[in-house]
Amino acid sequence: MVMNRPEHASPVPDLIRLLRPKGARWGTIRGGGRWALSFPSRGDLLFFRVDRGCCHVALASGASLKLGPEDCLIARTCDVITLASDVTLDPTDSWKHVASTRSTEIRLGDSGGEDVVIRGGRLVLEEARGEGLSPLFPPL
Repeated sequence: MVMNRPEHASPVPDLIRLLRPKGARWGTIRGGGRWALSFPSRGDLLFFRVDRGCCHVALASGASLKLGPEDCLIARTCDVITLASDVTLDPTDSWKHVASTRSTEIRLGDSGGEDVVIRGGRLVLEEARGEGLSPLFPPL
């Protein structure tokens, strides 16, 4: 589900209240130059909001879309999801990166700059709630 909302009207707080997750984790991705970051298939919900710049969202199946400033993405991780400036790159594994740095801020890229800023995270739902909401989050 991709949404473009008016400035400063993020749907994320409303989504979290609606879903009542049993756990949530969020952070910031800062990318400069060429970069790619993958999120494993875990059956949870990922949410992203592009604050600055553009990025591609790609699935292992080959499907992809482009997100720009103020675009939001809410996706169930039934497939590996990759955020990237260049989808041809081998992505950094998000779980390994966060585990090794112990930071909620991920800095990626080969330019040292900050072309893209994405805020987002992961919601862990109770199994019954997650299964009931799956049809509401269509495939990309």
